[in-house]
Amino acid sequence: MAASNLIKTNTNSTPSSALEVVRQAALSYFPREDIAKLTGEKWLSFLDSQLDQPRFANNHPQWQQVLYTSGVNNKETNQALVEDCLYWVEKALPPKRKYRNWKQS
Repeated sequence: MAASNLIKTNTNSTPSSALEVVRQAALSYFPREDIAKLTGEKWLSFLDSQLDQPRFANNHPQWQQVLYTSGVNNKETNQALVEDCLYWVEKALPPKRKYRNWKQS
C-alpha cells in the first residue's frame, strides 16, 4: 500500500503516526545511513528541502509538542500536521529535487 494511502485510509491518523509513515517512506527513497539519524530540526529541515514551499520547520514547536509531550489538544492543528505529512508523501516522492547530503551539515 502506498504511503499516502496509509495516511488517507486511517481517518484517525495522529501527527506522530503520519510522521512515522513519512519516515518509513523517506527511508525507502533516500540513503538509510543519512535519513535514520535525522531528528528534530534537522529532520524537519530535510523534509522541507524536498518541497517547493516549507511546511515542517516553521511548525517545529507544534511538532515538538505532539511528538515529545502529551500532544496538541487542538483538532485543527493536529489535522494540519497530518495534512502536511500527506502533502510531503504526494509531492516529495519519488524524489524530484536534488538530494542534499546531510552528512555535510
